[in-house]
Amino acid sequence: MIPIAPIIPDSQHKTLRKCPRSDPFHNTPNTPLTASQIGEVARVVHYLRKYTLNRTIVSCTAHEDTIVYGKVGTSAAAFQDAVVGRRVTGAAQQGKYFYMTFDKSPHAVMHLGMTGWVKFSSEETGYYRSKKESQEEAEWPPKYCKFLMRFEKETVQGEEKDEVEVAFIDARRLARIRLVECEASEIRNNSPLKENGPDPVVDKEKFTVEFLTKLLRKKRVPVKALLLDQANISGELLEIAHTTQLITTNVLTLGHRNRKLGGRRGPLPSEDTPR
Repeated sequence: MIPIAPIIPDSQHKTLRKCPRSDPFHNTPNTPLTASQIGEVARVVHYLRKYTLNRTIVSCTAHEDTIVYGKVGTSAAAFQDAVVGRRVTGAAQQGKYFYMTFDKSPHAVMHLGMTGWVKFSSEETGYYRSKKESQEEAEWPPKYCKFLMRFEKETVQGEEKDEVEVAFIDARRLARIRLVECEASEIRNNSPLKENGPDPVVDKEKFTVEFLTKLLRKKRVPVKALLLDQANISGELLEIAHTTQLITTNVLTLGHRNRKLGGRRGPLPSEDTPR
């Protein structure tokens, strides 16, 4: 089974606020560091499940981009050929990556980059819209489209589903779209996901106080550098405010940053410290 984070109800999604992309961490004194992109990816996954799960991709128009596709060894033509006719069996997230699994390999693994987004013809899914975006909302397919998937009207598990189109857009071309050849259940054991650390939301059995303690003790780097290194942790930990980001991990105490992680104060415990 592919581990997935819980689906957030639409009513809660409508109240979310996005951090500005130009300053995604709000690095001001006494202000919590936030990782807007993690929430954005979760939001995309939510709508992918809502509109595409257990449905068949009847057509896909992919637009060639030697950066978005080419930088990760894929082409628009290869992506288009691989997904047409496939049934979507899953949509999930690992940190900043998200993926769609199909009834047949290969599967799609994607990254939003700085300005990427996934739009749906049936519903506005953005957190907010600028005045210019509001004026252009009738434009479909949207600008900067990298691929456009179409799903026809069909019955899925006894429920009528309307026709919908899904567009992946990216103005700055920092997003990535790739194909991964593997069994759907093994997608996280293949590149690029296998190179990343555990996801605090998805991998709750792995991401424990003991895991974080061991990670902090074996490194001597600034806290922010450790948290941003996806090889350590997929995504970024939140609520790590009120301590300078330049403090090194080897002298960090759990009471400094995240009282939810055990609530301990004082030095991090050693292997011999009684618990």
